[in-house]
Amino acid sequence: MRPAWCRPRRRRRHRGSRNGGAHNRAAPGSSARRAPGKHPRVGWATRSYLVHVRQYARRLRSKLHAEIASLPEHSAWHTPRMPLNAVQVADAFGLGSVLEDRPLANGDRPAVTRVVSTTNGRWVVKHDRLGSAGRLDLSTWQRGKAWTVHRLESAAAAAGIPMAQPVQPPEPSVGFWYAPPDSDGELARVTEWVEGRDLREARVPDEELATWLGGVLARIAQLDVAVDEDADASSVFPLDEWRGWVREAESKADPALARAAHAVLGVVEDSADLVAEALRNRPALTMTHGDAAPANILATPSGLVLIDWESATADVAWWDAASNAVRLAAPDERSIAGGDPRIIRALIGSYRDAGGPAGPADATAFGGLLIGHLSFTAWCLWVALGHRDESAEQVAFCTRSLFDSAEHLPRILRELDDWARLLA
Repeated sequence: MRPAWCRPRRRRRHRGSRNGGAHNRAAPGSSARRAPGKHPRVGWATRSYLVHVRQYARRLRSKLHAEIASLPEHSAWHTPRMPLNAVQVADAFGLGSVLEDRPLANGDRPAVTRVVSTTNGRWVVKHDRLGSAGRLDLSTWQRGKAWTVHRLESAAAAAGIPMAQPVQPPEPSVGFWYAPPDSDGELARVTEWVEGRDLREARVPDEELATWLGGVLARIAQLDVAVDEDADASSVFPLDEWRGWVREAESKADPALARAAHAVLGVVEDSADLVAEALRNRPALTMTHGDAAPANILATPSGLVLIDWESATADVAWWDAASNAVRLAAPDERSIAGGDPRIIRALIGSYRDAGGPAGPADATAFGGLLIGHLSFTAWCLWVALGHRDESAEQVAFCTRSLFDSAEHLPRILRELDDWARLLA
């Protein structure tokens, strides 16, 4: 039985008030008002009960706030901080006073890079963070990757390879990334600005560009940099996993997504034997730039420059050269199908002449190309299926890329033998 203080009293129905028959509520149009805080249908006992509930809720809320305040900074209750702003980055790296800060366009990809002008010059600032809300384990992988990039980028700069020069960050750092301890995992890195246009806009004679890139790739492959086996770019996903993703795509209310996933699965199944053979006979790994695409090559007044080394990875240098030859020869950046044979021959010839390590001149030379495309497509499919905590902009980009892969990968697979004849 409830205690007496919270038992509602039996209510009587009154026809009128004690003052002679007027109803116990204000007449229409009357200026009378109820007493503040009182409800016409709640009796005194119920109000007393609600008062006790509110008091208990206030005590509970105060206790909870006190417990949250006592949690350590890295706790999930900790409010994330905003990314480092331009002034903070400039102060930390000693770049001078900020004059201008604007985003750097990156085609149809979400921009994570800014151009910052200061009293000491012009700089490219990139932002990232260690881990994510649901995947704190990613920070370990990111740290290893950052130091791998640092070793290769430092060696390339020391060897005089034409590139944008990274700025050494203050401590604490992770590779070339500044990682202040009070920034909740936010990172920033700075590179000197290089005046020029990337090859999506600038026109450079095709064979001249191919000859330059073949020589640069060979020089990178010969740098004395320890190979990070954990950064091996040639891992593949089992067919069963791909089939599971396709079933998941079929369960979504998006027929186009399911069709694209099916088309990509067909390429995975058809290329399985070739990829397996390439991996069995794989030459030795070296450290490579990892993304020497036209978007990462600048045409400057003093010559061509290779930028954006954050994708540096352990790969077969011969595979990397073959892959870049085909990508450079493609008439459309979205697809590498239908490449110009002259460009492929020029790049491979320059690579060999500069002493780049070579391998079999057959379709297995494109094992890395297939693995890279399928790995990127797998990531796009994961994002499109909602398996990554990404922005709507990033989801849209990955969905478009998945549809592009579904359209172009089957043709790429059919052309491998034709490309292989150009490698000899």
